[in-house]
Amino acid sequence: MNSIEKPQKPQVVFDSKKTPYTLKRKLGEGGQGVVVATDHPNIVVKISKPLSNDEVKRQRLKIQKVMRANLRFLNIARPLDMLQLKSRVGYVMELMDGLESLEDTLDKFSILTDDGHLDLEVYRNTGGFKRRILILKELASTLAKLHGRGMAYGDLSPNNIFISQSVEHHQVWLIDADNISIHEQNGTHHLYTPNYAAPELIRGESGSNISTDCWSFAVIALQLLTNTHPFNSGVLVEDEDPDIALDKASRGEYPWIFDTKDDSNVWSGVGLPLDALLSHQLMALFERCFGVSRVYKGIVERPSMSEWHYILQQVSQMLLRCQNTNCNMSFIYNKNQECSFCDHKQSDDGYLLLSHYLYITEPEFPQEDHWIKCPEHAVLNMSDTFALYNEPYSYFDMEDLKPLCQLTLTTQGLQISPESGSHIELQNKEASTTAKIISSRMLKAEQKKQKTLQLCNFPLAGQQTIGYPVWRFKW
Repeated sequence: MNSIEKPQKPQVVFDSKKTPYTLKRKLGEGGQGVVVATDHPNIVVKISKPLSNDEVKRQRLKIQKVMRANLRFLNIARPLDMLQLKSRVGYVMELMDGLESLEDTLDKFSILTDDGHLDLEVYRNTGGFKRRILILKELASTLAKLHGRGMAYGDLSPNNIFISQSVEHHQVWLIDADNISIHEQNGTHHLYTPNYAAPELIRGESGSNISTDCWSFAVIALQLLTNTHPFNSGVLVEDEDPDIALDKASRGEYPWIFDTKDDSNVWSGVGLPLDALLSHQLMALFERCFGVSRVYKGIVERPSMSEWHYILQQVSQMLLRCQNTNCNMSFIYNKNQECSFCDHKQSDDGYLLLSHYLYITEPEFPQEDHWIKCPEHAVLNMSDTFALYNEPYSYFDMEDLKPLCQLTLTTQGLQISPESGSHIELQNKEASTTAKIISSRMLKAEQKKQKTLQLCNFPLAGQQTIGYPVWRFKW
């Protein structure tokens, strides 16, 4: 007679106040330890692998320093309390429910069709291009703010980035905050994840710092957008002995797959084509990171997280949704209006392109133009709403700023809804005809004649200003 196995007793750990936490399911695992959900809502714990007594003391001191660091208002699951463990180190942290590791999304994304090509249906089902841009923008914002406080994250990889499980959202949180440091981590204690570590870390030329964070972010960005690695997806790595080639690539001895000066490690064709999918601005950031900055003297050219955030914010508002119902993917606006995924050419009636200008009331020199064309543009897709602001949209916290008005594009026309206190006028390009917008107004679709109109935000009476913003579009 077979004996009946007794169910295993749930494992329970305690914090410094002797609060019990029943361990549930494993959320993630890395080289340092495991992150586990608990029976407390939005509370998880991280437990290290077995350590020596000296290492336990060192890790506890390190975590206690992070507990005192200024991580307020950042989407980082900071340590709240230490766990009482033997030969291990652990801590309690707060993490929203409904999140999964970015590694899980990348695993789903890597599914190929029978002929070896990337499955675009899986790409679409995991949020498509738009959600990936928004996820990267949120991640860049958190890292830029952390770097602005003088701290580096340390070991950035898809394992310690958590994102919304729902493809309708793009919430991003960082876990493993015990790797955060104010000073560069040198010596034998700095940690990194293979394939995401900066080459100067592999070569032993530096420890983990803000610049190495920026490299890891760029690798993650490329993988998330295109399912390609900047070096491992090249022909040199595929043609040579795998172990030797991967080691050389990680040390920065190979050019990146889209290097403009050296095509010896050119893209092997696995994944999605970068040059067709990304904007010139994004490609320039990747080129600066994986090109010149892979050697130690060129690290100063590596794009900062603020630069990444600025470009990603611009790109996020230049996404045109494909009107082909079999595709419906978002892509970066191009002059031909051709979808990067299915080559479908879009109808002008399905979107509105807005351009940002600044009108200078008193130019420094009389012969100078009153109009300054700004780099900001925006695409308003059918059935979407877009908020216009006084400031350019490169700010980290646009949600804290009050918009001038909301624009909504429908088949009936363009709805202009001013915010309370805004002083907006709708003009033709020459400003020969004007109309004050003091309440919601519809520009009807049948009135569209492809003439340039502009929305102006005039200063209040008596308010001193050298200029005011103007958004132009054709109607």
